[in-house]
Amino acid sequence: MIYEVTVKINSEIQKEYEEYMKKHIQDVVNTKCFTTANWFTFSEDNNDKSITSYVITYKAKSEDSFNEYQKTYAKALQKEHTELWAEKFSASRRLLFEKMTFVDLDL
Repeated sequence: MIYEVTVKINSEIQKEYEEYMKKHIQDVVNTKCFTTANWFTFSEDNNDKSITSYVITYKAKSEDSFNEYQKTYAKALQKEHTELWAEKFSASRRLLFEKMTFVDLDL
C-alpha cells in the first residue's frame, strides 16, 4: 500500500521548502507506520515556472499501519506543514494498492 502526497508550491519558496521537507518526510517515516519514502519532482504539461511540483510516496507496512498513522500522527504533521507554508502550497493525497509487480527477467 502506497500513500501518495502531491504538493505544488510557489517556486519562490523552493529552497526553504525543500529543506523543511527533508525533515518532514523523515518525521513521517519515523512514525514507524511506513517502511520507506520516495520524493519526486515532476513537470506539468503547461511548464509553468512559477510552480514547483512534488510527489512523495510512503510505503505503508500494512493497512493497519496506515490507519494508525491517520489516527495518531497525520493531523499534527499536516497542521505543522500548513501553518508554516499557509497559502503557498496546495496538496492532494491518495492511496495506491499494488495490483502486481513486474521485473526484468534478464537481470
